[in-house]
Amino acid sequence: MKKEKRGNLKSATLLCVKVEKRRGEEVRRALKERKLLRTDVKIISDPDFIFLPLVRRLEQQESLTLTQETREFEISEPRRSVEDLVGFKPAYEVVGDIAVLTGDRGPDSDRHRDRHRDRHRDRHRDRHRDRETAETDESLERVAAQARAILSLHKNIKVVAKQTSPVEGVFRQRRLKIIAGECRTETTHKENGCRFKLDLNKVYFNPRLATERARVVEQVERSERENEAEKIIDMFAGVGSFAVQIAKRAPHSHVTAIEINPEAVRYLKENIKLNRVGEGKIEAVLGDAREVFKGESESGNESGNESGNEKERFRGSADRIIMNLPKSAHLFLNEALGMLKPRAGTIHFYTLETSSPTPSPSPSPSPSPSPSPTPSPSSSPPSLSLETAIKKAKEKLAAGINEASKRAGGREVQLEILNVRKVKTYAPYSFILGIDAIIRK
Repeated sequence: MKKEKRGNLKSATLLCVKVEKRRGEEVRRALKERKLLRTDVKIISDPDFIFLPLVRRLEQQESLTLTQETREFEISEPRRSVEDLVGFKPAYEVVGDIAVLTGDRGPDSDRHRDRHRDRHRDRHRDRHRDRETAETDESLERVAAQARAILSLHKNIKVVAKQTSPVEGVFRQRRLKIIAGECRTETTHKENGCRFKLDLNKVYFNPRLATERARVVEQVERSERENEAEKIIDMFAGVGSFAVQIAKRAPHSHVTAIEINPEAVRYLKENIKLNRVGEGKIEAVLGDAREVFKGESESGNESGNESGNEKERFRGSADRIIMNLPKSAHLFLNEALGMLKPRAGTIHFYTLETSSPTPSPSPSPSPSPSPSPTPSPSSSPPSLSLETAIKKAKEKLAAGINEASKRAGGREVQLEILNVRKVKTYAPYSFILGIDAIIRK
């Protein structure tokens, strides 16, 4: 590796992968997840390709379609992190130019209230009030310090907000409080070559699912190359994070994007225009997926053509269905089965599972010697915990499809699970899992 000093920067000839710009973000995230991307080196590009510096040469099974070569890069001097400035690693996510602090929601959180609920409420009321005031002041200063550090180190971030409620309600909204920077919650987020305008106070958007969205889009794109254009239904489309990327990467396919939140549908239509998606490639449908399936919804493609009066026009229409509603997607399997084409179709099913089973009543004490205690789920190793959650996810999907087929008249349905993966950790021993499956009727 040849090195040369340039002012405060060093240049070096490094191994890298050459990637078409349209796939750049997808490959960058994949390399970063596998700890194969050098993060101390500035990524370079030319008009058609980007060049991603590698930690080491890729093995044959890792590289697949990637081209490896050497290029000259600039090596950055080590930068200070937010952790360096505040003394701990804060939990936050970045959407567009807004950083959202997602850690402990402070003295008003359920965890804090539970901690104090049973502590001699009457006898020590005054003492606890003083303590809560002190903790509130400490918490506010802690949050303010994080905001100052983020703004000072990341010049692209213009707003720091704090999440003050969980994602809740049928519209999947969360409350935010502006801590520092500009007083707004609307932003434009860039992901995998697309732009998404949204208001974090009004719609649901998770930037941590970028790799998952790219993975599904790649499947649609590959299917279009190998066979023919698909008809896709996204049952919980949000601002179009799946739909727009599919339309851009697989332009001969068609996406029906269903969303119950009117604000999200407004942004979805705006994002169709923002990304210059071809006319008629995406149909935005406002309504609950169950009502849409029955024909009881407002709908219209980007040009505004209304067509919600056609009874059950989505029945048997989809080659592929996306069900990204982890807490309750299983409640919509009846509609998903009905929307799939008569012979077969693919579903991407997302579910929230925990490794901890529901506690059963304690048995009566027995005079006989007790066997050695079985380790509780909380003491299980992470691999075993995830394995348990995956097993439960498969069982949930199989049971839901079986029940849906019975409702449809008892027709035999075959479920072939292609892939199960952890999308993200939701909480200790709780995971959001993704399942790719083929359903044959």
